[in-house]
Amino acid sequence: MRDVNLGCATYENLTQELEKRYLNSHGAVIYDHAHTKWNYRCNHPEVIEAMYALGSMYEKEMRLDEAIQCYKDAIQRQIKIKSTTQKLLLVRGLLGFGSVLSTQKNLLESKRVIFRALEVATDFLGSDHPYVTSILSVFGQLSYKQNSYREALTFYIEDLAVTCKKFGIIHPRTAGILNNIALAYADLQKDSAEAIYSVVLSILGDYYGDTPNIHAAIARFNLACFYQSTNMHQRAEYQFRTAANLFDTLLGSSHPHTEEAMQLYQDSCAI
Repeated sequence: MRDVNLGCATYENLTQELEKRYLNSHGAVIYDHAHTKWNYRCNHPEVIEAMYALGSMYEKEMRLDEAIQCYKDAIQRQIKIKSTTQKLLLVRGLLGFGSVLSTQKNLLESKRVIFRALEVATDFLGSDHPYVTSILSVFGQLSYKQNSYREALTFYIEDLAVTCKKFGIIHPRTAGILNNIALAYADLQKDSAEAIYSVVLSILGDYYGDTPNIHAAIARFNLACFYQSTNMHQRAEYQFRTAANLFDTLLGSSHPHTEEAMQLYQDSCAI
């Protein structure tokens, strides 16, 4: 927690310093919807970037109200958006804002914000751009959280088609989408989830070789949960142990992911 607090303080100070530096050259009169008044604020790209970073740090610390206010402020400052760079900066802010709303369990509002990001991104990149279809996977994750597994699959599959065309099968992004598809299949109680997880691990093995990677750790953890839910406890035990070892290597023994995987491994051994 101390490191996170240090990060928040760093970006709070950075934002203030950047605002002072660029206020004269990039000052703008911005309407504050929350307080129904006009304010003079700095909208230099570096200030917006710092505010996004601060919002992300707030979210990690679960200071969600502050994160929402930070993203709202940053988004409202962006006026007269014309260039591709400006539009991309706005999309990133909307996605960050939507992420905080999702963390706050405000899924309907999160979908509304993410849809706006999709509209802006589609406008300047086109509907078949991988960045645009990656936003569809964000919709899929929100639908998944609402237990709308079939709806989630439609978003994932559309993203998968464009991603495979752009990056090919042997790519972590492809593996990530397939991992999401496997999660949805598992919750629909389809046995094909196991086969999809196997494909995910095969793709990651071909891409990374023997190098430990977080994608494989997550896929093995999810596969272990699938085995556990289908009473294949020995297979679950192996996958939990392997996932725990990977998380330990990549994140450290005290990380919540490592501790959760290790606890579930020990639980599996006790069955």
